[in-house]
Amino acid sequence: LRNVSPLMIEKFKQKRLKEGIKPASVNRELSVLKTAFNIAIKWKMADENPVRDVRFLRQPDPRERILTEEEEKRLLEASTEHLKPVIMIALRTGMRKGEIANLEWEQVDMRHREIEVTKTKSGKKRIIPVSGGLYELFLSMRGKNGGSEFVFQYEDPKTGERKHLKYFRRAFESACRRAGIKKLTFHDLRHTFASRLVRAGVDLITVKDLLGHHSVKTTERYTHSGQEQKRKAVEILGNQTSGIRSEKVLKLAPICHTEEDDEGRIPA
Repeated sequence: LRNVSPLMIEKFKQKRLKEGIKPASVNRELSVLKTAFNIAIKWKMADENPVRDVRFLRQPDPRERILTEEEEKRLLEASTEHLKPVIMIALRTGMRKGEIANLEWEQVDMRHREIEVTKTKSGKKRIIPVSGGLYELFLSMRGKNGGSEFVFQYEDPKTGERKHLKYFRRAFESACRRAGIKKLTFHDLRHTFASRLVRAGVDLITVKDLLGHHSVKTTERYTHSGQEQKRKAVEILGNQTSGIRSEKVLKLAPICHTEEDDEGRIPA
């Protein structure tokens, strides 16, 4: 390990790029190497971390695809009976696909109207409040669950039995095709949830907690402004400026246009 130099790491980085590996994947590999060398230093197996002197690759901005309200309506209309509640939960809670698929009834507190998400990406549980619309949806679904521990199920077309809905990628893609919606992934529903909250004026700390992000830095990606928001912001500023000019700017005009004497003093 002591013979590994920054130049060797740099050559490894370039080699991976030539092999067609994406910058984000190469950066993750470099992060693993950096962590490994930090451990090696701690265990007295290395003296320095060569990865520290290697610049990580610049990554393109994260892909953003936000579902419009009109697209949401079309998507729900094109969805099958078992897929529609899945999409509604995703858009109203921001839960990840795996969190939704593995959601159990014991995690849904109907009394306090909360969802306790336990099997999370970060390993930390989080609590998501249930809106009125979702509460009614859960009530209707509870009556059809047939005693299953899982919230989301589907009816087997061959046997008529209700089974745990573990996977719904194909059903989602088929619904998108029928609705004429392109370049939309299921994870984009989570992006839509977060972006709508931010646009509605919800603070980033609350959005972070609902999404289960470790840092608010991750949540900041949703603070982008739409064209309509920019237009409204300019209009607000324009209205404020008009008021200031009529009440204050004109009052300052005599002072601003008063000539100074030879010594730079303003005559009384």
